[in-house]
Formats: sequence, C-alpha cells, structure tokens
Amino acid sequence: MTTKIAERNKELDISTEPVTEKQIEEYVATAFDKPQTISIPSLGIKARTTEIGLLPANKDGVQQMDSPKNINDVGWYNCKIGATGKNACANYTSPETDGLGATVMNGHSCEGRGCVFDKLAQIPTGSDIIVRMGSGHEYHFRVQSVETVDLASLNMTRAMASIDQNKAGLNLITCDGEWTGKDSRGKTTMNKRVVVYSVME
Repeated sequence: MTTKIAERNKELDISTEPVTEKQIEEYVATAFDKPQTISIPSLGIKARTTEIGLLPANKDGVQQMDSPKNINDVGWYNCKIGATGKNACANYTSPETDGLGATVMNGHSCEGRGCVFDKLAQIPTGSDIIVRMGSGHEYHFRVQSVETVDLASLNMTRAMASIDQNKAGLNLITCDGEWTGKDSRGKTTMNKRVVVYSVME
C-alpha cells in the first residue's frame, strides 16, 4: 500500500483488517429491509454492506457522503436521496423501500492494492450485481453504464438517481485517478470518481 494511502487510512481511521468469508456469511443487517451483503461475480467481490451516512457540514454548509471504516467493506448510503440537515437519515433508501429510486453504495479503492472496489472501473456492462437483504431476499441488478469523471465535474444528482426512470437502480461509486483532489473537509483524495449505474432485473 502506498504511503499516501496508508497516511489517509490512518488520518481517517480506516481499517485495513482483512474480512474473512466466515465474517461476511455471519454478518447481519440491522433490519430486514436493509442491505446485508453485495456480490459482483464478474469481479470476484463479496462484501458486507455497512451503513454510512453524511459527514458533518463544512464551513460552507456542504455535506458529503461518508465512506466505510474498513477497506474491505462496501458502504450503503442510509439516507434518503437528496436529504440534508440534522435529520437527513431519518428515512433511508434501499431496494425494498424506494420503488423506482436508486440505492447508492460506495467503497474504497487503493490503486490495486487490496481495497474492495479496486477493479470497479473494469466491470463489464451487463454484469450481475447481487444485493442480499437482512430478510435473506436477494435482488439482482444489471450494469448499464460505467463512467469515470473528474471529481470537480461529478454530478451527484445524476450519481444518486436511477439511470432508468422505469426501474429501481443501484449505483456504485469509488475513487480513481491521482491524489490531487480535496473532499469537502479539505482532506486529500483522488481527483476522479468511478460511477457504475445498474438497474434491477
């Protein structure tokens, strides 16, 4: 792992502790209608989906999505899309709660050095993504589009909406590029984002 990644993980208290297959299998969502695990067979990914919300607002009142606390987990954004303020996460978006909206998840990438979404930009169109819920039900999503955009140009309204207004969506986000960007807290981050758009089958 590069010095830059190691420094960022330490600064943000992000764990690099391995997650075993047994830990994934035994992981339990906090409610039946919340995502529990995500699998992407084409990339060899199976991971826990831990809940993430919004980070505190910066001096300009801007809030951003948090990220998982382990490089091997995928973060499920547990706030209603577009929500802001103190009670932003009172309602959440998941495959079982939001009709034709989008569920949003993110994960870390670390230049091919062991993070869960290192290969996300390589996911083939048409790939199957499987979200297992706390209820045990599995939802299948089919990848429609993969985009890599500059951080400064990232359209979060688009990234947090279904690519097909007639189908429920699942959008995955990770970092890419060089370590020249800044997040809303002023912390160093990569200067690009990969966004994968998929829809429920």
